[in-house]
Amino acid sequence: MTPYFALGRALVAAIALSLTLAACGGDDDSDDDTASPPETEQPEPQPPQPQLRCAP
Repeated sequence: MTPYFALGRALVAAIALSLTLAACGGDDDSDDDTASPPETEQPEPQPPQPQLRCAP
């Protein structure tokens, strides 16, 4: 086996591995219905703010 043949096989194996990993982990579909649920936590009530009025 020549060094070029071994290098070529290693290169093909690396490309095949990277394509396989990209195909298995690259789920970027934005139209799937698995969005995160909306927050159900109630916000804390704010104390009443003072009313600022202009003097006549």
